[in-house]
Amino acid sequence: MVLLNNHYGVRTMTNIDRFNECAAKLFSRLYAEFPKPCGVNYFEFLGKDVFEAGDDELEFCRATLEWLENAGYITVDAHSNDCAYNVVLTAKGLETLKAVPDSLKGKGSIGDAMVAAVKAGSIEMAKQLASKAFTEGFKLIGL
Repeated sequence: MVLLNNHYGVRTMTNIDRFNECAAKLFSRLYAEFPKPCGVNYFEFLGKDVFEAGDDELEFCRATLEWLENAGYITVDAHSNDCAYNVVLTAKGLETLKAVPDSLKGKGSIGDAMVAAVKAGSIEMAKQLASKAFTEGFKLIGL
């Protein structure tokens, strides 16, 4: 994991790491629940209560969902300050998570591996799988 020191000497994740972690948790849940739409409460999703989660974390979680929606990986019926409603994988999102890259041949799909990593608490592995999912997704659309 790449950590940076901020001006207070506290080590923090890069935005890409934060994005991959948030996307991995979301993809894991949506893949496990597919085709049922899910509500996403950002506080529960972050694993924090209202007093622990800062505005930046909520904003980042929402921005991640909005990016995934705009990129065509998920659909969201509505957003509020702390929730997203009726979130579901699109065909592109599902195909991306069902992809089996060479590094996982014989071990299931990216989605299966991501669900297992999140359940096991292996967030680093889940973030790596999220990054791999986006790479496979870009291949699907010819980028």
